[in-house]
Amino acid sequence: MSADLWSSDSSPLLSDAAARAARAATTLVFFVAGAGFAHWVIRIPTLKAQLGLSERDLGFALLGVAAGAMTLLPLTPSLLKRYGTRTLVGGAVAAYALCLALPALSSSLLGLFAALLLLGAATGTLDVAMNAQASLVEQRLARPVMSSFHAAFSVGGLSGTVLGGLMVSFTAAWVHLLAVALATACLGALALPHLLTTAPEELPVTAPPSPGNRWRLPRTLLLLGVLGFCAVFTEGSVNDWSAVYLQQLALSSGGQVALGFALFSLAMAFGRLVGDGLCDRLGAARLLRLGALLATVGFLICVLAGSPVVGALGFLLVGLGNAAMFPLIVSAAGRLPSLPAGAGVAFVSVFGYSGFLVGPPLIGLTAHHTGLRFGFLLAAAITLLVCVLASTLSAVPQQQPEEV
Repeated sequence: MSADLWSSDSSPLLSDAAARAARAATTLVFFVAGAGFAHWVIRIPTLKAQLGLSERDLGFALLGVAAGAMTLLPLTPSLLKRYGTRTLVGGAVAAYALCLALPALSSSLLGLFAALLLLGAATGTLDVAMNAQASLVEQRLARPVMSSFHAAFSVGGLSGTVLGGLMVSFTAAWVHLLAVALATACLGALALPHLLTTAPEELPVTAPPSPGNRWRLPRTLLLLGVLGFCAVFTEGSVNDWSAVYLQQLALSSGGQVALGFALFSLAMAFGRLVGDGLCDRLGAARLLRLGALLATVGFLICVLAGSPVVGALGFLLVGLGNAAMFPLIVSAAGRLPSLPAGAGVAFVSVFGYSGFLVGPPLIGLTAHHTGLRFGFLLAAAITLLVCVLASTLSAVPQQQPEEV
């Protein structure tokens, strides 16, 4: 086991049964979050047609998701401090389930924007709450498990895409999303009793800042935020632009166009499934550096590709390299000392959502002036920056769990 992160001689913090139940419950929450959002994404074309929206109108409406998330994310550390992790996860899952059905009930552009604003707020809160819960489970187990939780999110997204694609053909949008909302609420209720919790007074607090140091954040936390931005920038860029790029290479809209994103998604899921074992063997900083190098090579292959098949293989390498990046960064943020519970996770999440906001438009702006090859060359530079900053994870203290 890597000595730079995890204590190998600590006594077990949870009974085997409690540990398995907590890990399984947290995994279920991540799966539900990924599946629910995939079902909503599948219905975007349907709602666009029903409301008669143009591409510009739809783009405006979709900004509501990011705006809602960014608005509420800074408040989540205070909510965690006040209510504890399990209570906030339960409330966030309930709100998430309710908001999943709202877009299908919208009758206008402004109504859709408002629905997506609420969905974004619920999604952002759930994102921080479930990552804080995952960090707590990881600390209690005293071994790396964060990547497996994010793998559950990816698997949930893949399953939601497949099942949602089937439901599109025989259900109305409101019936479909209402069914998903009910399933999400039921599965969340099933997981809730087994989640770990801490009483609010047990959560770590930050020493009061001095007047001259009031707004100063730890340098390590700032660097972790930059790393989170870069990791999600990469993922968002591939999500939004891989099919367009392969279409340009193929000079058609055939089946090869979807191959890049499919391979990328599968590689992300697989990489997260094996990420904890690799972290245990290699250490977090080394794994992050190797993943960033692999993603950089993948982007360079895409840039140099002369066919959609070669480009798709490049996206496969990007997925493998990118898979463990964000889980490793979130795990490190959750272990930073002298911070309120969830504050590090929330900070990195804000930067991550910023990467989703900035990445795809910046790639598009670069492509407009110089072509998509240069857009993905920019993405390669971003992953190379992750490689340079990977040693930041070595500065995070190893987990020293407390007896409970």
